[in-house]
Amino acid sequence: ASTTQGIAHIGVGGFHRAHQAYYTDALMNTGAGLDWSICGVGLRAEDRKARDDLAGQDYLVTWDELGDTDDTAVRVIGAISDMLLAEDGAPALIDKLASPELRIVSLTITEGGYCIDDSNGEFMAHLPQIQHDLAHPES
Repeated sequence: ASTTQGIAHIGVGGFHRAHQAYYTDALMNTGAGLDWSICGVGLRAEDRKARDDLAGQDYLVTWDELGDTDDTAVRVIGAISDMLLAEDGAPALIDKLASPELRIVSLTITEGGYCIDDSNGEFMAHLPQIQHDLAHPES
């Protein structure tokens, strides 16, 4: 409750949670950097489940270190404090991204977001989501 958001991160998947959220949480746990909390951003309809799951656990996630020894660590990451979905309204998302408190907008794009045909390396402009974006640049 004593944190404010300084980061908006697009693509709050496992990679983000295990890296950027982990390091942000480590900073915040020192008592410093409480103004670097993360607002997650989801751009795809599929991100609603992630947002709902995160909201259902107060945006807390478990970080579980994997290794071959018995001294691996498990900890709760509390750096994410909210998540906005683009499909819930672009104006709210734009307001968040433009807010003076935010100092970083970061993103994670995994191979699923590249839209590249693995067989020939060509961009797949025919995909429905690409065609939608081209037809609706305002959204």
